[in-house]
Amino acid sequence: MNNWISALAELQARSEPGILVTIIEELGSTPRNAGSKMVVCTERIYDTIGGGHLEYKAMEIAREMLASGTRQTRLERFNL
Repeated sequence: MNNWISALAELQARSEPGILVTIIEELGSTPRNAGSKMVVCTERIYDTIGGGHLEYKAMEIAREMLASGTRQTRLERFNL
């Protein structure tokens, strides 16, 4: 299973928390387009938002949110 929708369903069935990361807007040349999603949980990620530094930072932020138990939407801007 590598589909983000299936990942969310599986995590919910196991009562395991996860963070849905979504690219909202892209300008210029990017590896993935707006609407790209990935799911981050404590042990792994499902799908990709394009790899590289952006994906690393998104995973880092998501895992911080998981560790703190935060349940709020968060919007970040990254200059690539």
